[in-house]
Amino acid sequence: MKYVVGAMIGVIALAFLMVAALVIYETQSGPEPTDIPGHVNQIKTEAGENKRNLPVNDDERRFAEQRALKGVTVAGYAGAMPLCKVPNYSGVGLEKVNLLAWLSTYATKAGIPQNEAHYRIGLIHGSGAFGARQDLSEARFYFKQASDAGHREAAGALTELNKRLSGG
Repeated sequence: MKYVVGAMIGVIALAFLMVAALVIYETQSGPEPTDIPGHVNQIKTEAGENKRNLPVNDDERRFAEQRALKGVTVAGYAGAMPLCKVPNYSGVGLEKVNLLAWLSTYATKAGIPQNEAHYRIGLIHGSGAFGARQDLSEARFYFKQASDAGHREAAGALTELNKRLSGG
């Protein structure tokens, strides 16, 4: 009996340590990669200051959200960000990942071309759709990836973003 009690105490202690480690991991955050001075994705204005946000109207955000969800099955939400079901690593059962991770990793398996997935990621970053932080350097990166792969709408979005950033 004393071995069973000892094992139970050990399991409880291990569970406590795992929860503590998770809390510490979740609460620690370093600088965003694009916040590091000199990062290649920083966008500079004519005066040299970083420019990451532009005004986005509700129609632009709504378009981005509708386009990003086209052909996607939503399994729930984490805040405002949609979650999508994907097979878990063991291959048995499903798990939920946020839409950005799904578009980055699983979209091609679901029949969405990579350049379309990149365009959708650019829309989310460029408009701040689903409550995501607007990040124009990320939007520019993904629009360029999609444009280079032949996506015409992404080419137009990249041109428009560059025009808006230059004040035109």
